[in-house]
Amino acid sequence: MKWFHGSGTLVAAASILATCASAAPPVTYVGQWGSAGSGSSQFNSPNGVAVDGAGFVYVTDFLNNVVQKFSPSGAFVRLWGGGGTQPGQLNAPYGIAVDSAFHVYVVEYGNSRVSEFDSAGTYLRKWGSAGVGNGQFTSPTGVAVDDSGNVYVTESARVQKFTSAGGFLTKWGSQGSGAGQFSSANGVAAFDGHVYVVDTGNSRVQAFTTMGAFTGAWGGPGSGNGQFSQPAGAATDQYGHLFVADTDNDRVQKFAANGTYLGQWGGAGTGAGQFSFPFGVAVHAGDGETYVADTFNYRTQYFTPNEAAAAGDPGEGLLALRCLHNPARSATQISFCLPQAGTARLTLHDASGRLVRELASGWLAAGAHLAAWDLRDSAGRAVGAGAYFARLLTAQGARSVKLTVVP
Repeated sequence: MKWFHGSGTLVAAASILATCASAAPPVTYVGQWGSAGSGSSQFNSPNGVAVDGAGFVYVTDFLNNVVQKFSPSGAFVRLWGGGGTQPGQLNAPYGIAVDSAFHVYVVEYGNSRVSEFDSAGTYLRKWGSAGVGNGQFTSPTGVAVDDSGNVYVTESARVQKFTSAGGFLTKWGSQGSGAGQFSSANGVAAFDGHVYVVDTGNSRVQAFTTMGAFTGAWGGPGSGNGQFSQPAGAATDQYGHLFVADTDNDRVQKFAANGTYLGQWGGAGTGAGQFSFPFGVAVHAGDGETYVADTFNYRTQYFTPNEAAAAGDPGEGLLALRCLHNPARSATQISFCLPQAGTARLTLHDASGRLVRELASGWLAAGAHLAAWDLRDSAGRAVGAGAYFARLLTAQGARSVKLTVVP
């Protein structure tokens, strides 16, 4: 049992791990929704999946030409689109992403453009056309949004970067198998100054800076750990881990930010946690819930992270912070991983930045720690519903994570 002090009160931290590393599977199956068809909660070809800050899930249906929105547990909310070229219509929607303002970006493979909507499906704008010039597209596939709101779109052999309003910023890539070249660029994810691109035809992932400078690559054809067969979607969690839909291998693989293999799950089949051509993957930044578009099973499956695999690996030099129950109604727990022993301070703040509670302060050992919060401030008063932020400050750096308290 690990213990540490906060706000003058002894706070217990469960010894969830001797270290942050574990051979446990990355996730545990929670549930699924969907069936073959064209109605609400039905799919013909679910391709892309995204999750917003509130946990709502958005799925593109490539053949039904729609986007469907669901609650975090899969309850149908609404759909929009319909085949066509007019504003608000969709033609072969492929990749999808949601920014911090809850704007939804949809890549249209058939219309060679990006369409932007609000979270209710109201059309906002579009950009792009068929071609090879700046801001034009040839078979666009993936889309991601970085912490600054910039939008990255992949197509056959390049990546283009835009402002949130569609203003062209830069591009990189060409056809080939060398560093920074692509053979069918597909899924894309952005986190903490890094941009990860799934290079489908070359069976690998490539990493870049936000300006397109090549920083590394990993993978190769095959079915072994860290190898790929026609990989497609990509997503990052709040720790910077990368999840890749390894489509023809019917699995999802998890990697550290430097490409170190961390685990996998799946396998061909129709059962819970099995896949048939998994294409898109998304991870909620608050609680780590992972959603997979299971294309040929006509469904979306969702998973929760295993605590042993979620907190991070000190071998990565990773400083990790995570809220385990988010949204929180009566209590929550906050896990964090220290890559090395040292002084650490874990605090809670309201949306204005005001200090609400100190949960930990002092010298802590390397490894995983768990702090309990009873949703009370430092004076013992129950906090109100709303947004709060947990902040971890150490000599190795700082991390923060948003959590929501609900009535």
